Amino acid sequence: MWVPLKREHVCPPDREQVAYTGLLVDLMNYMVIVQRKGDKYQFPCVHSPEVPFRGRLMSECFSRRFEELTGTRYDLVFLYCTRNEILSRGVVGMHRAIFGCVAPIDPETDDPVKPVCEEYEWMPISTAERLIYRGEKWIDNEDIMAVQDLNRDEFLEMREDGLRPWEIPSWFETTTKEASSVLHKLGYTTKDFFEQHTVSCHSTVLRVETEKGRVYLKASNKNEGRVTEYIGGFAPYLARKPLYVNAEKEWMLMEDYGKALFEKFTRSDYEKLVPLHGKLQLESRDHIAELIAAGVEQVDVEGLISKFGKMLEDEEVRSGLREMKGFSNVDEEGKAELSKYFEAVCQFLRWMYGPGRFPLALVHGDVHDGNIIRCRGDEGELILFDWDAARIDIPFIDVVFLETEVRPEKDQKNDGIDWYLELWREYGSISELRQMCTDSTFKKCIVWWTSLFHYAKKYCEVPLFTVRQLESLKDDLEIVLKRVKEIRG
Repeated sequence: MWVPLKREHVCPPDREQVAYTGLLVDLMNYMVIVQRKGDKYQFPCVHSPEVPFRGRLMSECFSRRFEELTGTRYDLVFLYCTRNEILSRGVVGMHRAIFGCVAPIDPETDDPVKPVCEEYEWMPISTAERLIYRGEKWIDNEDIMAVQDLNRDEFLEMREDGLRPWEIPSWFETTTKEASSVLHKLGYTTKDFFEQHTVSCHSTVLRVETEKGRVYLKASNKNEGRVTEYIGGFAPYLARKPLYVNAEKEWMLMEDYGKALFEKFTRSDYEKLVPLHGKLQLESRDHIAELIAAGVEQVDVEGLISKFGKMLEDEEVRSGLREMKGFSNVDEEGKAELSKYFEAVCQFLRWMYGPGRFPLALVHGDVHDGNIIRCRGDEGELILFDWDAARIDIPFIDVVFLETEVRPEKDQKNDGIDWYLELWREYGSISELRQMCTDSTFKKCIVWWTSLFHYAKKYCEVPLFTVRQLESLKDDLEIVLKRVKEIRG
């Protein structure tokens, strides 16, 4: 058992210090905070140089303690970050732990169950966002040696076959030692030790200060380093090659190019990014074989159909949908004929990916303002990073993200997409291309529901879908059915 590191916490002079217990996130991604009235109980913040384990591996003791305090059972998820600029907005020295929680759902209200203990209350999401994400307050939790109550070996056995490399206790030390040696050979002299920057089930990012500037180490899937390296080779105007790629051990070293835009994404940034992204995708058509060789996956239509079918066959999902009102296709009992909707999904996807129907190119897969960097320097170039979700697919899928996740001034007309579509005029008129974008939105919804279902099954979430989610799924099934009827003529 390791000993947590004791850190000194200093509240910046321009901030007010606030204590909090933990983020509670239900299946619909409502984010609230349980706070204790009055003195506000401080939940433990445990520091370690190693990446902690995700989900329930390190949460059991916290769940038990929280139940004792609130009177309600929650499955707390232990997440860890140090000096995380995304959350702390660059407040140096801010170390904190965040507790995400899957709250039980009240079947009558379809809302998270409130704490039984009257000592606790919900903090509105607007307040939580203002305190935490907008940097108006400085949140600090007192270190408690609570993690020593855990039996690490026992938890490791629970997911022995599902651990990511960075979840293995020895990974941090061995990887940073090797990375330091690589940096020395590349002419980078480190000024300090590697520290944890961000971590999730998908990836982990470490960083270290060198005499040439900050360097990041990212570990994700086995292909991201090679994929990023190849894209940076043929499209340096929107991607950068890593300093070093260790494909075997699934990590890479990257220079600090600048800061992610987040909410500082302007209209001029948007006008600059859209045509560059289209240019990259057009050029990628000549590199598809090489991208696949580097590890970029191709869309698997039949695999997606199979997974979607398994979701509709699940007894909980099936019975939940069939009890809902408002389906246009029902049987003699007035219940939804789900086979008709599954048939429509199959026809829609196979039609979309029919030979020559839609163009295929490189898709980033996760375009949002947090994955866009403004490079340092007078030019202020923009680059995309986090290519771990890249695949060969219909390029307009990224347009969905550009419209919903990136576009500034979201209340204004999104004419920027027309510039993007002009690049693809060989595949149809603007109106035809717009319909392709709409169809890509439908396909994105199919992928979303499939992924959400299989994630919920993997982590044994109860319920798999809330009533609201089933309503949304029903609406999407109706939309696809209507679109298939239009395609048939």
